[in-house]
Amino acid sequence: MPHLQSLRNPSENFTFGTVVGSAVDTYFRQKIELSNMYRVMNRSNVRSAQEGINALLNGTLKAFIWDSSRLEYEASRNCELVTVGDIFGRSGYGIALVRGSPWAEKITLDILHFHESGLMAKLDDQWIWSDLEDECPLEVDGEPLQLGLTNIEGMFYMVVGATITGTILIFIEIFCKRINIKKAAQERAGSRPPFAGKTNCKEEEGEADFLDEVVDEFPIPEAVMYVEADFTENEISSKET
Repeated sequence: MPHLQSLRNPSENFTFGTVVGSAVDTYFRQKIELSNMYRVMNRSNVRSAQEGINALLNGTLKAFIWDSSRLEYEASRNCELVTVGDIFGRSGYGIALVRGSPWAEKITLDILHFHESGLMAKLDDQWIWSDLEDECPLEVDGEPLQLGLTNIEGMFYMVVGATITGTILIFIEIFCKRINIKKAAQERAGSRPPFAGKTNCKEEEGEADFLDEVVDEFPIPEAVMYVEADFTENEISSKET
């Protein structure tokens, strides 16, 4: 059956209905918020469930709202029918007994046991569901009936590919950041000012030896030597000369 929310404001060309005077009909008639929906569907209601199924098959109805068990039974045996949407207005079946009957507690416990043991699910598979459902095509008139693994296969591959790509980009970003940090540290180390501290005596001796070698290789003229020597020995005398 279609999703209830999509039928609150149905289009004029979309026909749907249920069985007149049934519990489903009463449910919609009593719901004030579904008054517009009930007014539309009331024009297409049928007199029996079988008439509603036939109306679906011949195209008179686009949707038929009825008991989920009966609809699942019909859809599992006819590939032209499919159940959609969520179950709403859920209600259970009951077994009527005389008030104060000693069988009431036993029957209640047995029904609970059938549910817990999985017997009710086995009965559904045996009497409601049919093997024909597996033979139905995945598409009718070019439209998919339901989403399966084959329908979301592309989305799965897209998610996996995005995850792998994101992981690779994260590692690349970490690698590039480490290289930038290393370069910045090397640049800071190269731009440090020369160390200002105590002069090394060995360095001074080396510079003095270098100057002596330069003087020996390129001797200073005698006049200059004399002036330099005279200026050095007696500064006043050199100035007078």
